Amino acid sequence: MRLDKSSIRLMTALAVGVLLGGCSFFVPKESYVFPVSGDPSAMLRMYDSDWVNLSVINLSKDGCYAGSTLLTKSVGLTEARVWAGKSLLIGYGKSLGHKSYCEISFSFTPQVGANYDLRSGSWSENKAGLLPGFTREQEYCGVVLVKAVEGVESVEPIQMMRVKPGLSCHSFVRARR
Repeated sequence: MRLDKSSIRLMTALAVGVLLGGCSFFVPKESYVFPVSGDPSAMLRMYDSDWVNLSVINLSKDGCYAGSTLLTKSVGLTEARVWAGKSLLIGYGKSLGHKSYCEISFSFTPQVGANYDLRSGSWSENKAGLLPGFTREQEYCGVVLVKAVEGVESVEPIQMMRVKPGLSCHSFVRARR
């Protein structure tokens, strides 16, 4: 069998794509399975504008990225019942205007029966530019998780996470402060 140049180019492009994408290209994406009535659960909610995305980041049994499940929202409220007693990895994203996007990944372990309100904020600071007398605006964002149990509120510690890329496994590790 003899291959023509266009077939060789196509096979080369596919091979390069698989090598660059790694084996994760072939891994099926998983959806978060939400608890049902009677399961140990907690409530996670966020009041914000339509420019916010909140998702559960799904990991395979090996701890590799396996997709994410976007939490549904309606009229400024994102709300979902999540498993309690198990580490939960959350992805938060918010548009900060036409030039900036805030993206934060964090984990925490919900307590049975607790309600968690995710609160966010953004701010900017003037930074020195490349030339004297010129400044640029640097934008920042942050989140805080407030836990409420039987009417008592407290700030819940969260662990900031970052992606550790790999050829066949993209995992999440603790972010350095």
